Amino acid sequence: MTASTDFTAEEWRAVRHGPPSAALLVAAAPPGAALRESLALGGAYAHQRLEPGNGRLLDELVASTPEVGRLRYRSVDALREQCTQSLRDAVEVLRQRATPAELDEYRRFVLTVAGRVARAGGESEEERVALEGVAEAVGAARTSLR
Repeated sequence: MTASTDFTAEEWRAVRHGPPSAALLVAAAPPGAALRESLALGGAYAHQRLEPGNGRLLDELVASTPEVGRLRYRSVDALREQCTQSLRDAVEVLRQRATPAELDEYRRFVLTVAGRVARAGGESEEERVALEGVAEAVGAARTSLR
């Protein structure tokens, strides 16, 4: 089983920033992200903490508080670009360090976070497009969100 100690500090930071990046991509899709979308991110972490059968990697990931407030972007385009790259970086780190099962578990969690945020905002067309972008960035099928 892979644990946070199997990563460098920079690699673990990339893995930790993936789910909040997915949430930001979806929340920023329509103009004016709502508070309920932000709360959905925390709710996804809380729910996942209670799920039985998580691997050690996911348990350690959801034990931390998602760091969204510390991330700053100059524009919505910069947010989209940097968050998409953050997701790709996290997946690449996991490809190198984690098992295929752990990578799949991570992808599912990222898609769950993004889906919860989209549903909290009513899942507009812009959010659906953002969800597709998240799925593409983590190398997963969009149908995994349903």
